[in-house]
Amino acid sequence: MWLFDLAQIPIVERAVVASADGLVIEAAGHRGPDPEFLAAEMAALRRALEGLERRLGGSARRLVVTLDERELLAVCEDEICVGAVIRRGPERRQVGQELTRLAERIAAELGG
Repeated sequence: MWLFDLAQIPIVERAVVASADGLVIEAAGHRGPDPEFLAAEMAALRRALEGLERRLGGSARRLVVTLDERELLAVCEDEICVGAVIRRGPERRQVGQELTRLAERIAAELGG
């Protein structure tokens, strides 16, 4: 139940923990896109950045896609991504901090 605290933040519509290949490990929330779609799209975005990573050196850890009324925030660590579709609002920073904390914790738990 990694996503419990994140799902309690009012602006979070859907949250997902996904593998690097786009498989859902855990999901929470009942609004927004279905978890399988979200996991697949996060994996696709991460793969799309591989050329940029090679050119700049390093790996993309944070992904932000801003739409008119919503955002996708994702933090990738090792072979997982933790992401959330949120309504734009004042708790955005809190969501970002929680995503970072979760990604580090889950990567450590799954890797060790």
